[in-house]
Amino acid sequence: GLTAIFLRGGSHEMAIIMLVLSVIWPYAKQLLTMALWFVSTGRYSLQQRGRALFLLDAFGKWSFYDIFTSIISAIAFRVTINSPQDLAFLPPRFYHVELITIPVWGIYANMIAQLISQINSHFITHYHRKIDEEALLRHRHVVGEISEVESISSDSSCTDSVVSFRIDDIDNKSGKGRIKHKHLAHNPVKTTNHSVNDDDLRVALHSYQFALDWGEKGQILRAGRATNAIAAIIGCLAFLFITCGCILPCIQFETVGITGLMIEAGQGGAPAKQKFSILTMFGSLWNQAVFLDNTLDYIGHIFLICIFGFSMIFVPLLLASLLLFMWFAPLNSFHRHQLHTFIDILSAWQYLEVFLLALIVMNWQLRELSEWLLNHYCLLSEPLVAMFSAMSNNNILSVPNAQCLLFVSNLEPGAFLLVIGSMMLAVLHHFVLHAVVQQKKSCERSKYSNRRDSVDINCVKRGKDRRSKNDLIKAIHIRRPQFTDIYRNFLVYEDSMK
Repeated sequence: GLTAIFLRGGSHEMAIIMLVLSVIWPYAKQLLTMALWFVSTGRYSLQQRGRALFLLDAFGKWSFYDIFTSIISAIAFRVTINSPQDLAFLPPRFYHVELITIPVWGIYANMIAQLISQINSHFITHYHRKIDEEALLRHRHVVGEISEVESISSDSSCTDSVVSFRIDDIDNKSGKGRIKHKHLAHNPVKTTNHSVNDDDLRVALHSYQFALDWGEKGQILRAGRATNAIAAIIGCLAFLFITCGCILPCIQFETVGITGLMIEAGQGGAPAKQKFSILTMFGSLWNQAVFLDNTLDYIGHIFLICIFGFSMIFVPLLLASLLLFMWFAPLNSFHRHQLHTFIDILSAWQYLEVFLLALIVMNWQLRELSEWLLNHYCLLSEPLVAMFSAMSNNNILSVPNAQCLLFVSNLEPGAFLLVIGSMMLAVLHHFVLHAVVQQKKSCERSKYSNRRDSVDINCVKRGKDRRSKNDLIKAIHIRRPQFTDIYRNFLVYEDSMK
């Protein structure tokens, strides 16, 4: 495979990256995903399984690294040599040489397997979300039963009125996700639940009021005008930089040696250099399909162009637009949840970072790789080595051209624009989705936790809570950093907005 080729060619760094991302990671991801699919929630909680599945789904795209590397190599190693047209002693089109690297079934099989794995991951994540939503609904039902208790008789013992529930405690035998709970032992006095159902309330994240879990009670944070302006600028610049990076050249390939001189002679003395943007890479793949003029090659190259265009151009630009829409547009809970899920799926198909890594590593290792693959055979011939040495010593050929063939590459401005745009998109993605998660948790807490907490507080005040110290320690969960913690310096208190 490519890993063995890179090792023999001296590109050890590229071989290590290829081994990790293209050999170990795809199989590890698939095995971990299947293990999470079959493991019970008694061993691995629902929340832990969700976090693991979302991480595997988000990082599954890195297994495409070897495919990008193969395609960039095929574009770089494309050489066309034409006979000079300005030499009278040579007949027209006296010679024509094409050096071409053809993608074959191995690349297509690998890519199809990666796509199937990614789609399979989406299905498993979808069913996990369904289970999570069912558990949440049953959790709301239990909390609703608690909220019906308005008061508890002073003669009753709170230790006998235990309400216990766990979202993760699912009856695996029934397969229905039944949450086990005990009802209050007292005679409840039913009252009307005054909790506000704001599922249909349309609110924009940029104006949402985030309640702090720490500090003084009632403190509210929200994004200021400067923060909203920064978010809009980052989103627009990410869109602009990615668009320009796809149009402008991102890498240049130069052919050095006797082959390079022959290319220059056939081009009327023009340098043997080619600059490629993402769009011109697609054009090169199409020209290669036209040159091969085979139905299967047409299908394969069109498939490559469609996958790369979708994952490197369409998805990043759509993602930047949707993130801005989610931040500024007023949405209700249902539509925001649907858009959040759709953005998670799009993020898994956003391959721009993978392409940039392959491009940077290929630029770093192309010289050594081409020297081993192509120039190595010329160096094995002693007469050729002696001839090149004599021509170099007599200043007939320059030292770089005293060889058969060597490729030299340089990154162009388009690559730097893509890197900056990709980083801006990642920052905007992190910013907006953390706000969405905290907003969703705040809504759930405000609707279903007030009366439940009041019952627990009454029991604690009476001094009747006889839970052991170990049980209390187990009930304490480490609080993860939230949106208001990570981006605290970009938020202002509600009082300061007035």
